Amino acid sequence: MQTETTFEKHVKLGISTLNYDAHNIEAATIEGLLIPICQIIKKELEAIAVHVNAHKNVNDTISELNKVRTEAERLLSHFEFTIAVLASKSDEELAAIKEKHHTIRDLYSKIVSKDCFAIVPLKHVVVTFHDKIILEMFKVFKKCFKVKRNGQGKFTFNSDNHSRLKIVLRRLELAVEHYPQVASFEKEDLFYQARSTSTWQELQKSAIIRKILTEEEAYVSFQEFEHTNNLGHIIIKNVNQHGLLNFKGAFNFVKDMVSIGSRARIAETHALLRLVNPSIDEAFQLWNLPEHPFVSAFLALGLPILGYDDLIHVPRLFPRITKEVIFEEYSKGTINKICPMAKTEIEAPILPGTREEIVEELFAPSESKIPIRILSDERLNLKESSTSMFKGMVRKVTRVITGAEFSEAQEEGHDGLEESIVIHIHGGGFVAMSSASHRCYLNRWVKNTKVIHFSIDYRLAPKDPYPAGLDDVWQGYLWIMNYAENILGIKTKRVLLVGDSAGANLALALSLRLIRAGLQPPTGLLLFYPALTIDPHTSSPSTFQAISDVVMSPSILKLCVQAYLGDNGYKYKEDPFICPLLASDELLEKLPPTRVVVGSKDPFHDDSWRLLSKLRGLNKDAKLIVHEHIKHGYLNHPDLKNYHLYIDDACETIKELLTPSIPE
Repeated sequence: MQTETTFEKHVKLGISTLNYDAHNIEAATIEGLLIPICQIIKKELEAIAVHVNAHKNVNDTISELNKVRTEAERLLSHFEFTIAVLASKSDEELAAIKEKHHTIRDLYSKIVSKDCFAIVPLKHVVVTFHDKIILEMFKVFKKCFKVKRNGQGKFTFNSDNHSRLKIVLRRLELAVEHYPQVASFEKEDLFYQARSTSTWQELQKSAIIRKILTEEEAYVSFQEFEHTNNLGHIIIKNVNQHGLLNFKGAFNFVKDMVSIGSRARIAETHALLRLVNPSIDEAFQLWNLPEHPFVSAFLALGLPILGYDDLIHVPRLFPRITKEVIFEEYSKGTINKICPMAKTEIEAPILPGTREEIVEELFAPSESKIPIRILSDERLNLKESSTSMFKGMVRKVTRVITGAEFSEAQEEGHDGLEESIVIHIHGGGFVAMSSASHRCYLNRWVKNTKVIHFSIDYRLAPKDPYPAGLDDVWQGYLWIMNYAENILGIKTKRVLLVGDSAGANLALALSLRLIRAGLQPPTGLLLFYPALTIDPHTSSPSTFQAISDVVMSPSILKLCVQAYLGDNGYKYKEDPFICPLLASDELLEKLPPTRVVVGSKDPFHDDSWRLLSKLRGLNKDAKLIVHEHIKHGYLNHPDLKNYHLYIDDACETIKELLTPSIPE
């Protein structure tokens, strides 16, 4: 019979039943959460020391255990500092506590009294720490140390234990890095306050909480997707190490898929281990897997067939947004102010040639142009991008079979949306994907709403860092607004600008840029799980949840930020076109009706609430839709249970924002 550890006894007391639920967490005290966790960690670390000291041979696993012990002790010092400060009764006592914890005191320079601690967000972080780190640490330790009946410990070595120790170590390092950031929240921050306050009660009137899946259903669905993501790591590893076009490469791939891919826990370990210190190339390769021709073709098999789906390539005809322009705005102090452009600067030039010649040029790809995908449920009278007679015949036959043979012009009478369009900007961390890999939901939106969609393929980092992507969506948007009706015959009376993740960042930044230039913003703005704060030095309770995420790993997110901004000296703490949450009231108050959609388990969840708070504070038409138990990027997971309901929900929001009754 194995000896029950202190930790196992503690788990039975119920702390692990607390989850990321504000009502449960706020009923507890921070001391009540921290003190027992500190006691558990100390006892477990004492047990580790006994076991490690009993082994004379120092190997990689023993070395990793010592690193884990050291990092856990560092985190303990943060917890003990918090407990001590909250118990202090005078400034002198606080000064003595800071002196005692001199190695970390500089991280808490904003803590000048115990009232400065951001207690509410800290409680969320501590419970997340327990669920994501302590529980995992205990599982690993339990596998490492087998306790015999006589009470003597036996240390077991295997590669999985060693790998999981590395993963626990990385999570501890992230906790040590982010804990002080959350502890030092400004009092003005929305998440400094309890959900029971009048501020939150009023704000929740503009929020819609939807529960399509239960917590268990969502967990199972996302686990299936995450396992697929883990298999992607195996593919990337084999491609980079051996290639797949030779016998050795193919053999190693099959071997890994059988030995690793067939076992979910091992595949997860493999993926998480690769995320401890990820290679920038491999990380972005993984996100770009849906762009591979074979993968793309396979994914397209399950898509609704549309009447039109093709790329045009538009020239850059409007004033460029360049690094030099951005730095000039920094120097003048106008980056966050309305500065109308002269009419002569922004006026659309007359295009040379006949309409046929202009259209012909649109279907000629060039690196100097911006690809824009046009998606329509109807057949459009545009020049086919391919001269292949066979391709055209296949398309025609497919349309007839699937009932997608429609009239040449835009069909009228679709709920008053016949003169409306959607302009879409895809996600992918600014470094990956395209409109093609986002058709899993775009095709369904088009089919459901009958509205023509334009999806802009902007340049990607690190090859083309900020503001290249912003310039592309700016150029693409202005081209559509100035030429789509005359050149393509597509009416643009009402325009909904939509983006997801990094694309939502660009959609909001583009809207702010239009307002800054004195131009008309879109009719409506729809942001799915937007990246609103691109600052590697800030954290929040929801971003802390990503500590165990195999898709939205903090390591990957950090690489995305580095790739997007580079070492170019951008003032991301001042620039609203990098961090739209920093936008001034002067810009925000001119935004169109805005809807933000996010999952409750999304790392960007908290910033979505912060944006809603700013917009409602300006009396803007703004709402937040929160899908309970849902993680980031769910629109790109068509295998998600009840996926069609999430699509329907999005389409209803699109129709709402494009309905003429919505104020301009």
